[in-house]
Amino acid sequence: MTSPANDAETRRFFEAHAHFGLAAGDIFFLPQRMLPALDVHGKLILQSRGRLFQSPNGHGGSFAALRDGGALADAERRGIEHLFYFQVDNVLIRIADPEFIGLHALSGSEYSLKVLRKTGPDEKIGVVAIEDGRTRVIEYSDFSKEESESRDAAGQLRYWAGSIAIHAFRLDFFRRMGEAALQLPVHIARKRVQTIDERGSPVEVEGIKFETFVFDALGAASKSLSVEVRREEEFAPVKNRTGVDSLESGKELLVAEHRRWARAAGLQAAADVEVSPLAALAAEDLRERLAPECRRAYPGPVLIERDPDGRARARTA
Repeated sequence: MTSPANDAETRRFFEAHAHFGLAAGDIFFLPQRMLPALDVHGKLILQSRGRLFQSPNGHGGSFAALRDGGALADAERRGIEHLFYFQVDNVLIRIADPEFIGLHALSGSEYSLKVLRKTGPDEKIGVVAIEDGRTRVIEYSDFSKEESESRDAAGQLRYWAGSIAIHAFRLDFFRRMGEAALQLPVHIARKRVQTIDERGSPVEVEGIKFETFVFDALGAASKSLSVEVRREEEFAPVKNRTGVDSLESGKELLVAEHRRWARAAGLQAAADVEVSPLAALAAEDLRERLAPECRRAYPGPVLIERDPDGRARARTA
């Protein structure tokens, strides 16, 4: 899903890279809708003379975007019954994790999501909780300090189940929400916005943007499923350049996970291990595919790739 501001650039990038080996007809570029923003006085903001400043309507806009862009109709033609969805820059994401999709389908869930135990009350991820008898995701910014720090009799966080933005939907539920997308609640985000002053000169002001969130549809599902996963195996968000949730920490977590995979498959490495997604998507894949001659110790960094025969082979990086 793109926005009008980056749609053309995104399409050119994919074309320049031959759609990363995928068939061009299997990729949809879906511009989301835009909403005007206000300043702190409640007035509309101009981007330029005679043109309103607008911003994307949030990831909740994906329901309408997939419908309007033809992706839902295409999925129906192909006989697709379920959609896998994720939105966070998470280097440990298991794309269309078959175990997760299987649990989702077998349970009859309309909307399933992965959760993990929060590191503490201040971790900035939404919380899955029961509100008025319905399962919902409560955005961390909508939680009061008292609620976020509430603990049970054992001293554990009462609201511990953090959503990591990995979802599975029944296609018919996704279509239903696309038709009712305007019913999603609107959230406010305060961000600095480039605009012009009364003389037409560029200035920056505090703006109030309006967004919808895809997880607000959870309460509309007739049946949902939450699957708890291990943080070290499935969640390494990249939000910052350095420090917590950064490029650095993401790499460390990915290397650590791949080292565990390699060790379980019989390969020992003294330094970093990187597994190509073409070679394996999980530890079980690597155990099955790693060539016998690769099950040994390596003195330095190791790259595990797929060979033409479909086997996983290791080489010193």
